[in-house]
Amino acid sequence: QGQYKSTLVCPLCKKVSITFDPFMYLSLPLPSTTMRTMTVTVFSTDGSIGPSPYTVSIPKSGDFKTLINALSNACSLRDDERLLVAEVYNSSLIRYLEDPSDDISLIRDGDKLVAYRLPKDSEGAAVVVFKSERME
Repeated sequence: QGQYKSTLVCPLCKKVSITFDPFMYLSLPLPSTTMRTMTVTVFSTDGSIGPSPYTVSIPKSGDFKTLINALSNACSLRDDERLLVAEVYNSSLIRYLEDPSDDISLIRDGDKLVAYRLPKDSEGAAVVVFKSERME
C-alpha cells in the first residue's frame, strides 16, 4: 500500500496543487525475456564423437536458420560440414527442420531436438537413420 503523489500546475495563474491518493495494490508488468534456451543433441555421422548435448540461446522471434547458426558455433562445425536438425518424439524422428525461414515458435519447450553432422557435399543424398531400442 502507499500514496500516489499528483502535482498539477495551472497554466494561467501558475498555482500548484499537490494531492496524495492512497492505493492498496499496484499492478506492474512482468518482465518478458526475449531469448530462448534450447538443448539439441548432436550426432556425428562418422562415429568419431559420441552424441553430445549443446545448449544454445536464441531470440524468441528467431527462425530455424538462427538456431542452426547458433548450434553450428556451439559444436564448432567445420566448413565442410552442415547440420540436419530433426524433432524426436517417442524415440522416433517425426520431422526434419529443413526450411530455414520457419519460425522458431513452431518448436515447443518440451520438444526434443537432434542434429546430425553431415558432409556439406551430401546436400541431395539420402539420409539413413538407425533406430535402436533397449528391450527389457
